Amino acid sequence: TNRNSGVYTGTNAFRYKYPYSAIWIDVTLIRTTSARSSTTRGYYESHIQITTGGGLSQTLYLGGMYNPRSSHTEPNAYAFSIEELYTSAFPFSELENRNSVAASMEVATIKYVSHVDQAEISIASNAAGTAAAFYFTTSDGLYFPFRVAYDAVTPNLSPVEITPASNTFTTVSTTVASPVGGSYTANRLEEKIKLFVPVNTNPAEGLYSSTIYILVTQID
Repeated sequence: TNRNSGVYTGTNAFRYKYPYSAIWIDVTLIRTTSARSSTTRGYYESHIQITTGGGLSQTLYLGGMYNPRSSHTEPNAYAFSIEELYTSAFPFSELENRNSVAASMEVATIKYVSHVDQAEISIASNAAGTAAAFYFTTSDGLYFPFRVAYDAVTPNLSPVEITPASNTFTTVSTTVASPVGGSYTANRLEEKIKLFVPVNTNPAEGLYSSTIYILVTQID
């Protein structure tokens, strides 16, 4: 109840950190009347985007093939998503006393899964993926610095601060049970993105924003 860590015994406090609800969606593919003779050999893919009014988004990637030639390139087979916890501005009071990696505030969850390709996920303050100087800024030019922490769930690693020398993380192969039976092995990465500020950070009044770049690089 107080956001403390611990082991759920079945009766103590709450099992999850935040209240949540779930929606189960079954996706069924139905073949049209198109004859096989009219289908060109090769690989095919389709993307189904699922979004919510609260800002969450998940893409379902579907891939198939019809007698592909050796010269054909198989399409990428992966799913990547970013779940934001804050879809509107939050008061600085929620951040001002978070001054270390251990006390950092969670703002998003990043997930990657692929049964084909491994990947590297980089977190940066620029689109090139090379910088880690993070700032909140206003349209009037006011700004103050903040820092970003990476808290890996899969693989399970200790939280670390993002720096130019430590901002890239690699997926691992894991096997998980399927809710409909059996198991599924894939390359996975799940991480929490957290923020904290230096001690005695006192920004001027205003509406601040910032961009954190997440770069995905597949590894053959």
